[in-house]
Amino acid sequence: MIYGNDLSHHQSADAVIQLAEKGKTQFLIFRTGFGTYSKDKNFARYIRDSEEKNIPKGIYHASYAGTVQEAVQEADFCIGLLEETGAKTEMPVFYDYEYFSAKYNEQRGIGTTPQLVQELTEAFCERVKQRGYRAGVYFNRDYLVRFYTEEYFKSHPDYATWYARPGYAQPDYPCDLWQYASDDGTADFGYKGAIDKNILMNSNILLSAADKQDNKLQEEISRLENALAEEKAAAAAYRAKVQSLTDKTQALSSMLAAEKSGRKQSEKEKLQLENKLDRIKQIIGG
Repeated sequence: MIYGNDLSHHQSADAVIQLAEKGKTQFLIFRTGFGTYSKDKNFARYIRDSEEKNIPKGIYHASYAGTVQEAVQEADFCIGLLEETGAKTEMPVFYDYEYFSAKYNEQRGIGTTPQLVQELTEAFCERVKQRGYRAGVYFNRDYLVRFYTEEYFKSHPDYATWYARPGYAQPDYPCDLWQYASDDGTADFGYKGAIDKNILMNSNILLSAADKQDNKLQEEISRLENALAEEKAAAAAYRAKVQSLTDKTQALSSMLAAEKSGRKQSEKEKLQLENKLDRIKQIIGG
C-alpha cells in the first residue's frame, strides 16, 4: 500500500522534514488556505521542503464559498497560491467543503443543500481543470450520504475522490484516496504531533516520473503551438497591412494617371483653340 499524510498549519513548519527523515510517508497533500483571502502559513514551506525531498504532493483548499462565482474565485485563488511557488503537483487539487463551510454560510443566510454543495464542487473542479490541473473532492461519510450521493461521483468520473472514513479496517465506499486515521497523535510516521493518515487506493491519480515528463513535453508542445499561432497571426496582420498599402499605392497610381491624362487632354484642347484663333486672325487680317 502507498501511505501518505495531509498537512496544514496545525502541524509544525518542519513537518515535511520530520516525515521525510523517517522515510515512511510516500506522498503529501497540503492545504493551500481557505476562502479567497487566506493562505495557510506553512504552505510555501511545505511545498519547498517536499520539492527538496522529492516527495509527491497534492493540494486541497478549504472552501467558504456560498455561490458558484465564489467557488470559481476560490479555485483561482488556490491555483494562484500553488503557481506562486513554481511547483508542479503529482496529485489532484482537492475541493474541501466541510462543516465549517456550512456554518459560515448559515451565518450569512445560505443553507447547505445537496444542490448547492454539488454546484459549488463542480464550479471549483471545472475551473481547476480549465487551469490545467486535475481535480478532486474531499468528503466524509455524512457528506457523501447527505449532499453528494454516489450518483454524483458516478456522473463525474474524472473527479478524484478522497474519502474520510477513519477507524475502519477498509473504506465502505470505493475511493481513490482513503483517510483512515484523523489526528490520532501517534508517531508511527515519524511526526511528533497529531497528523492525518491516508492510503492511496488508486495509484493512477499519482503521476509517475514518466507521466511528469510527458506533461512537461505536452506543456512545451502547447507553448510552441501558442508561439506558432502568434507568429501566424502576426504574419497575417503583416500581409493584410502589405495588401492595404498595395491597394492604396494602386489607387494613387490610378489617380496620377488620370490626372496626367486629364492634363494631356487639356493641353490638346488648348492647342486646338490656339490654332483656331490663329486662323481667325489670318482671316480678319486678310
